[in-house]
Amino acid sequence: MCSTGVRLVVITCSRYRFGSRGQSALLEAIIMPTKIESTDPNEPIDTSDPSVAPFIYFEAAPCFGTIPGMVRITLSASRVLTKAGSVIQDDIAVAHLRCNVIAARALKDSLEKALLMAEQSPPKAN
Repeated sequence: MCSTGVRLVVITCSRYRFGSRGQSALLEAIIMPTKIESTDPNEPIDTSDPSVAPFIYFEAAPCFGTIPGMVRITLSASRVLTKAGSVIQDDIAVAHLRCNVIAARALKDSLEKALLMAEQSPPKAN
């Protein structure tokens, strides 16, 4: 559901390491708002799935900032590794969000609604 009269168009490529030579492809994520005809917040917006959209798992949003007209947020997750026979834990960046203010407000609105839904439904036992 979209609660604003703005559709967010996301253009993405992913950075992958492949082969023994470590070649990589560039990561770009551009979020551009485009107006839609209806501003009815209850009207669903069709979303296509290009099968390359990433699932992003993160545990924290430790860094944020702005540049004129843009919001920047770094998402991170921790990992556990062994080094020199010891177990170590470190945090790594898993994504860098960049969006305009309109998109940031739409994301905030969706997160608030999802949190409200999560708080109202009890967790199911597996």
